[in-house]
Amino acid sequence: MDLNNLNDNEKKYFKSIIINTIILVILISLYVYIIYDNVFANHCYNSITSMNSQQIDAFNNQFENYKGKQEGSNVAPLIGRLIANANTYKNEPSKIPEVVCDEINSTDNTSVHITYSPDLENTTEDTEDDIEPSHKKFIDGLLLIKNNIEKDHTYTITFSHDSMGLISKINIKY
Repeated sequence: MDLNNLNDNEKKYFKSIIINTIILVILISLYVYIIYDNVFANHCYNSITSMNSQQIDAFNNQFENYKGKQEGSNVAPLIGRLIANANTYKNEPSKIPEVVCDEINSTDNTSVHITYSPDLENTTEDTEDDIEPSHKKFIDGLLLIKNNIEKDHTYTITFSHDSMGLISKINIKY
């Protein structure tokens, strides 16, 4: 096909076909990019936030040995594990179980209910400074329980699990 032999209308028509084809290719490429970019981003997000059953079992097993009736001398190491867990996962609050202790000991009717919940929603940047106050408060609550546990008293430890099966709450009953 010789373009020199085309009249002006045919040249305009041919140019418009080429331009429309280029625009169509760009739009299809953009559509594919957006679709695959979202799929890839979702895959990465899900791999970070979701745990498989083996990871959930491994997480839960660090606490499961303390389930049921326990001497106070066995509750203190549980609190130590909770402190270590809070330090490990301070940037992943979903992996830090809520702790409820209805009574710490016979001389103190104090009930302790601590939840780790850093308030990152009200900040402009996720910085360590935003997390520290809640983290310190949570650790202080655990230390309060640990320091006031009666070593010879029997406590009952129970767990609640979230929808994934992860331990989300630990109850310590005097």
